[in-house]
Amino acid sequence: MTATVGGGIANAFATGVVGAILGSMTARLSKYKAANYWMVTKKYYAKDAVNVYIKTSFQVYSNRARTKLAYSSFQINKYYSPK
Repeated sequence: MTATVGGGIANAFATGVVGAILGSMTARLSKYKAANYWMVTKKYYAKDAVNVYIKTSFQVYSNRARTKLAYSSFQINKYYSPK
């Protein structure tokens, strides 16, 4: 699902947000040593009469069952959507 924001597609920006979160995550995971990591990214879109909201939730787990959380982050962005 994508949301139109000012004539552009919000999905491309949300992809950039995930890249920024990955950069900050890499610095924090350098202390936490594991052979493999499993990542879960969720994007939520909401819209009201004036704005479009995008929440990106990002979790990194250190085991395959995804029970040991190694890193977690979320970001909320608000965009003005002119009519």
